[in-house]
Amino acid sequence: MYADGIIDKEEADFLFELIDAVIRKANDTSWKPFFVQSISNFLLKDEVSLGKIDVDEAEWLGEKDWRRRQG
Repeated sequence: MYADGIIDKEEADFLFELIDAVIRKANDTSWKPFFVQSISNFLLKDEVSLGKIDVDEAEWLGEKDWRRRQG
């Protein structure tokens, strides 16, 4: 994930797919902190809105949450 030092949208999407697949399973204790930190880095450490969640990012995150609640 961090080979290039950043988490891009494709990687962030993959992390959500992965967490949806393993959410109710026994996971390594490092998984949840890794997921949270990775998504936080994707949202907050980008060139467009460094340190802030912009409108596009908020919509992306809201869509992820909506899809998970529908699942």
